This record gives sequence, structure tokens and C-alpha cells, in this order.
Amino acid sequence: MRVQDMHIQDRSHLINHGKGVVVIHNASNVCKLKDWDDAKGGDIEAANKLLDKFWKTKSFNELQELLDLSEKIVFLSVPSSSGKNMITEVLGERLANYFSAKFYSGRNFYVPEKLGLSKFMDDYDRVFTPKKYKKIADTSLLKDSQIVVIEDLMLTGSSIFSFIRQLRSDELYVRTFAALLGNPQLEATPNDIAELAKRLSELNIQLDADLIGRIFSHSEISIIRSSLDWKKKSHVINDLNIQIKERSFKLEN
Repeated sequence: MRVQDMHIQDRSHLINHGKGVVVIHNASNVCKLKDWDDAKGGDIEAANKLLDKFWKTKSFNELQELLDLSEKIVFLSVPSSSGKNMITEVLGERLANYFSAKFYSGRNFYVPEKLGLSKFMDDYDRVFTPKKYKKIADTSLLKDSQIVVIEDLMLTGSSIFSFIRQLRSDELYVRTFAALLGNPQLEATPNDIAELAKRLSELNIQLDADLIGRIFSHSEISIIRSSLDWKKKSHVINDLNIQIKERSFKLEN
């Protein structure tokens, strides 16, 4: 798709085939840094040091390619469970300054409903007990804008994908996302859906792979496929049905 044609994209999906801008794909080494822990705990100076080191001009340019500069742009951070994460706040401010746009902390409008920190969960639990976000304030400031969601770390993509579903259910337009670490592919690809459909057929599981591809992230679908090889099939099917019901309701409402 040509960049100039991207504004024609179906607004129920992210631009660029569900792929955003992520600086570092291998997150393990960065997550071990003291500045990472300090920034996640509320240290603004540590967050600035991380971004000074890793976020480069190239990343601004990559994001610019995904935006329609003739339309209003808003940067919005994913609300953190602790409320202390400065990485998303500082990155959002920097991006807003660069693009002469507005940045809002996601916690001004939404709070995570699920208790506990996802970093203590394994990948399967991240997929099947995703965070939910409760709207706590009027979001009219975000209307009629292309929203860029800001995240720090993309592992399964469960948290950011859940937040994006909530924004869409509130009739807000999410165009793309930016993050410091992790996998830049958020939405499921046609190959993801085809591979899942094949695996479901092999196991004689009567579930709609196309629907699952709309409501689960790229990494979540990979985890679902692999879990069918090591986890009790009936358990996975039950968990899938619960999530399909919950996520489809959010998709339709």
C-alpha cells in the first residue's frame, strides 16, 4: 500500500497491516537495566536516559510514514497497572512535541480493572486473563483524531490490544502504535489465521479462525496454536470460548 493511500484503510484495523513502530525487538537485555526498573517505578530521569539511548531519528521517520499529517494526531499511553510507568509518559511527550501534537496519559481516561501485574504471569495466562480497561472520564478530547497508542514493552500484545479494543468500542480511531521494546506486529496476519485454521481443523475444533484473528493479537494466536500441543485440548477450547464471547461483545459494542 502506498503511504499516500493509507488514509483509505478500514478504521477497524491498524494501518500498515497491524504493524507499528518498535525500536528494539529483543527486549531481554534492556529489561535487565537498572534504568528500566527505575523508569517503570516512576523515575522520569531514568526514562529520559533510556529514550536518549534507544529512540533515534529513524524511529520518528518510521512513525511519520504511518500518519496522515493533514489530520489531527493524538498520542495516548496505555494505562499502567502501577500508575508509575514513566517510559510511556516520556515517550508520548517526546512524540507529541516532535509532531506538534497532543499527548494524554491513558490514566486520565481509563484505569486497568484487573488486579495484579501481568509481568508475573506466563504467556498463556496473559492471553486468557487480559487486562480490562474501565472508562473513568469523558473522551471527547480524543474524538476526530488519529490516535497513536504508546506502550513500553510488547510481549504478547495482550494489554495494548485490549486497550485498543476498548478505545474502538468508545468509537475512537486508533491508527497505529509505538513502543520501545518487543514485536512490532500487533494484529494477526493472514498467515496467522491460515495456520490457526489448519491446526483447528486437524484437531477437529469447531471454532472460527477468522473471528479469532480479529480479536486476538499476532503473538496471542501463536501462543494459542502452541498451547494446543501441550495443554489439555478441552481446557484451551473452554478458555477460547470465554474470551471469544467477551472480546466479541467488546468488538460489537
